[in-house]
Amino acid sequence: MSYPVDLNGTIMPEKDAVLPANSRAVAYGEGCFETIRSYKGKFLRLQAHIDRLNLGLQKLNAGHEAHPQKIKERILRLLDETGEPNHDFRIRIQAGLLGKAGVFGDFGEIFTLITATPIDVTTKPVSLTVSETRKIPTNSLESSVKWSQYVSNMMALRKAKTAGFDDAIMLTQDGFVSETTIANIFWIKGDKIFTPSQSCDMLPGITRQIILDALKAVSISVTETKAELRELSGADSVFLTNSVREIQAVSALDGNEFDLNNPILEVVKQAFGKLKEKELC
Repeated sequence: MSYPVDLNGTIMPEKDAVLPANSRAVAYGEGCFETIRSYKGKFLRLQAHIDRLNLGLQKLNAGHEAHPQKIKERILRLLDETGEPNHDFRIRIQAGLLGKAGVFGDFGEIFTLITATPIDVTTKPVSLTVSETRKIPTNSLESSVKWSQYVSNMMALRKAKTAGFDDAIMLTQDGFVSETTIANIFWIKGDKIFTPSQSCDMLPGITRQIILDALKAVSISVTETKAELRELSGADSVFLTNSVREIQAVSALDGNEFDLNNPILEVVKQAFGKLKEKELC
């Protein structure tokens, strides 16, 4: 089923949303995006998502800024047009440069595209493998922004799925655990919780930060670390986080199985749920 989209503030059928073929976003991937979950018209840390989108626009020297309230109004209008406003939706906000390809420094205007796709709120445990593709170092491509240039992640994800896995762990250039192709990663060993630090070239996800804040609120600390793969493989339980799936348990890493009923994992889920209930707006 095709749903309407919002292109530069105008709602239209998906087939009518057209970008110039020679735009810099199309030619070079000069753009950024955010993926947000709509909880029946409510959002979790929408401001943080827009702030990150604006960071990308700033680094692109786009000369434009997205305004949170206007973006929220556009999303709500789009949800109303779907005819299913009481469904949970995956919201994607894409921003990119329209300046002509091949003309150095010609940035011109930007476009903003908002799409909404219904999601199934149930999440089953996932199986992981280790990708041969390494993370692009932050000093080569800033990792604090979701760039349109996601090709290395998508290639790694496709290869993992082709091999029968759900996702893949990506390592840094020097072999430390970074993230999966589409999520941040946490693991539990004994009574301790770990996650890669920002020095590991990972995207500091919004949901990752919510988890850190939620656990801090219940006096549970998380160690942000540079970990080798053997530390992850030796964990008791592993879970992934992103804005759409929230918290998703990992069943196995290359056949090495993890505990899906770890009591600490249940504490994490409860703490997240409590904070989400408080912050949804």
